[in-house]
Amino acid sequence: MGQIIKPYQILLYTSFSDLALEGLRVVASPIACLNEATLKPFDLVAVSFHEITLKERDALVELCLVCSKNPLTSNTLLICLVPSRHRDLLSSLKNAGVDHIMLLESLDSSLTRRLQLFAENRSVDYAIDRILGEVCPYITYIPISRRREMLYCRAYRDRLVLGPHLLNLYCETRHHTECPYYKAPKLAKAAHGKRAKLR
Repeated sequence: MGQIIKPYQILLYTSFSDLALEGLRVVASPIACLNEATLKPFDLVAVSFHEITLKERDALVELCLVCSKNPLTSNTLLICLVPSRHRDLLSSLKNAGVDHIMLLESLDSSLTRRLQLFAENRSVDYAIDRILGEVCPYITYIPISRRREMLYCRAYRDRLVLGPHLLNLYCETRHHTECPYYKAPKLAKAAHGKRAKLR
């Protein structure tokens, strides 16, 4: 890992209200995050999407949109910390003006160092377009509870339930173009007319 020239001022939103990481200003509400970001000169704002409900997820996308459009925060570097390559979430964040994503299974003590290095180098490894391009456009997400969704394959008539094996093998990797369902999609009748828009 590279040497950090100077410590950057970093604001982190997380739903873990008891999380304390040295070198980060941590807040546990979207309002507090926006308030801090507009009142103090941070170099980086990081928004964590770990351990949240689907409703909270929508609110955090809205927070990112406000941060990217507000004149007081639009020039502040923004990155979202996500636990998985969730295509709908990534698309929503891109539409909200987010340019960078960091994939993290969980938030741990290495987070401060990782965010400091990102603020220093702004690596293209975290570009949202690169990560979004690795996720199959045929994934469909259906909410089944406040926190969980069922994943289906639209290329197989919305019938194939996508579990960890298929997600790791094809769906959430750059190899999704090698999937037999992606190569020869069998769309449900209602979705057949939308096929061209997915490619």
